[in-house]
Amino acid sequence: MRATARKRPAAKPSVKQSATVRIPRALCEEASVFIGEQSEAFTLNELVINSLREKLRKLKEKSIDEAFAGMAADSTYQQLTQQIAGEFESSDFHALQQAEKK
Repeated sequence: MRATARKRPAAKPSVKQSATVRIPRALCEEASVFIGEQSEAFTLNELVINSLREKLRKLKEKSIDEAFAGMAADSTYQQLTQQIAGEFESSDFHALQQAEKK
């Protein structure tokens, strides 16, 4: 079964920065399997950019998760959230009652 050709997405205008990256030959050869018209990327450059974006997305997500994890051990934050929850308890209960009537 022949796969249909993948269309290249419209390029976003952006400023380009050249960078020299030395890639181990074996890794480069392995990546070549995923380069081409019917592959993950049209060029090695595109594959590297896409991979770097994905890695950075994961690192940012991890950083955010770690920041929120710190909140779980922060007693001042816990007290504040309990105070806020208590202040909204009446309105939350009222909203729940209204939702149940529908």
